[in-house]
Amino acid sequence: MLARLSERLKELRKTHKLTQPQLANKLNVGKSTVAMWETGDRQPDYKTLQKIADFFNVSVDYLLGRDRLATLQNAVPYHSPSMERIPVLGTIRAGEPIDRIENIEGYELVEPDILRGRKAFILRVQGDSMIGDNIFDGDRVIVVLQNQVEPTDIAVISVNGDEATLKRVKCQNGMCMLIPSNPEMEPMLYPAEQIFIIGKVIEVRHRLE
Repeated sequence: MLARLSERLKELRKTHKLTQPQLANKLNVGKSTVAMWETGDRQPDYKTLQKIADFFNVSVDYLLGRDRLATLQNAVPYHSPSMERIPVLGTIRAGEPIDRIENIEGYELVEPDILRGRKAFILRVQGDSMIGDNIFDGDRVIVVLQNQVEPTDIAVISVNGDEATLKRVKCQNGMCMLIPSNPEMEPMLYPAEQIFIIGKVIEVRHRLE
């Protein structure tokens, strides 16, 4: 099993044109850890296996050599009529109607079970404020439109009508704290009236390049 995992991990990394340090950065692990996975000297725990599988859009069974046809693209054809077509946006400002936005970069298909009838868009991430949640510059996040979130949610927030940012948000006594997950960044405090919550992140799609 270790040999199969190391072979498939190396194969996936090379197919997606990633170096070991680049993959380590994407998965938020040390580059020596990736090297040991590929030599079979170490095996990731199940939670990390799931993270690797999600990153490469394959199943854990595929990583472990149990499944030859495990990619999600094979499991659900791209042209499936059951999937919903969602716009990919580079930027978004507070109050912009999604159906009238002009900076649409393209569209991606999303399973309706994920959306559950909610209106949504995909936002291309800019910056590294949420790298603690394995959300990196260039990744895409699926966002459902809603103007209220829990403090544990990752929200798409606009401050004073400026372009949206990803943060957790906690509001109390007329003030809102925007909390990044990058340990090198400090939380930011704003009057609640300056904060506009656009939506909640429900899925991350990693950049594979």
